[in-house]
Amino acid sequence: MVIKSKDLIELFDISSRTLSNWRKRGLSQKKRGSWDLKKVFQWWQKHIMPGKFANVQSLEDSKKIYWSSKGLREKLQLSIDRGELISKASVEKDAFEMGRAVRDALQNIPSRVSAVLAATKTEAEIEKILDKEIRQALESLSK
Repeated sequence: MVIKSKDLIELFDISSRTLSNWRKRGLSQKKRGSWDLKKVFQWWQKHIMPGKFANVQSLEDSKKIYWSSKGLREKLQLSIDRGELISKASVEKDAFEMGRAVRDALQNIPSRVSAVLAATKTEAEIEKILDKEIRQALESLSK
């Protein structure tokens, strides 16, 4: 069966440049712009197909991988159903809320202690007051 270049390109889902490269690598034309489909396929099997499918596993290996993956998915789903795992979105939401609580607790310290600090005379007293306030803020977050 003789086939035109544009049909061959469509059949093999390649570009015209690829077809030109194949011709340079030894694929022979019937005549300019025409190809013997049987010879093209034989050339493709010999020169292109081995490299294209070099990493393909055997059917038996593929089945093992499939069933192993299916078992793992079932195991994960069971863990989710039992409540042993939580969603990424839930973890992200909780982490965001925790971060917000820490920020708010720390930002409230200046308004609570500014008057006391203004009346404090020594650096040691100021440090003690700040340390106490920070510890209280962190302690309240751990509850």
